[in-house]
Amino acid sequence: MVAEVSTVLSQPATTSVLVLFEIGVLVTEFLMLRAHLLRSQVRLYMAQSFLVALFALVTGIHLDNNGLYAVSAMAIAVKVILVPVLIIRLLRTDQGDLSQSAVMKLPSMLYVALLASALGFFMAGPLADAGKFGGGAMMSSHVIPIELAVVFMAFVLIGFRRDVISQMVGFFSLENGITLISISIAANMPFVVEVVTFFDLLVAVVAFGLLMRLHHLKSGTLSTHALERLKG
Repeated sequence: MVAEVSTVLSQPATTSVLVLFEIGVLVTEFLMLRAHLLRSQVRLYMAQSFLVALFALVTGIHLDNNGLYAVSAMAIAVKVILVPVLIIRLLRTDQGDLSQSAVMKLPSMLYVALLASALGFFMAGPLADAGKFGGGAMMSSHVIPIELAVVFMAFVLIGFRRDVISQMVGFFSLENGITLISISIAANMPFVVEVVTFFDLLVAVVAFGLLMRLHHLKSGTLSTHALERLKG
């Protein structure tokens, strides 16, 4: 059945579908930057992770790669279900208002995000060339610019928000962008590499959760603004 589907998905059609998924991932990253509630950011991360899972699934169908089917299933189980549930449980201690979380005003932060995404597009050339040798030549030149834009925008989310949850979601969306790049330039990578990546993600969730609880117990808020006075 999978072989029949892979024959139906021609290379141009597959590339178009993958680009649509990538655009969706990029849009969710922009929406994370302008979200006013922490729960909204978590839901956007769920949507972004689901698109990443679909990206892996369609790529696996096209290349007939069983490892990518497993990657797609693990992405849904871990990123779409488990991680958001854990974050929402941690959010029970705080209502999650992001109105005072941004380092700068929202329009200025969006301009920075646009510059960061443009930088990703300009730096995509070498990675797209690397995809020709890693099994991803059929799509790398089309999707890697978008994936790098997602990665750089994730850094903006991490650096320009003063709350633990936004920084956590930014870190996880950064991991989504890196996952997409790895699939694009090395679609035939060993499956064990992807398993280790998901294990690292779970460790990061536990670490962020502990840090968030400790920070909330000491300061009574999820904002990191009070930590500014520790700068030398």
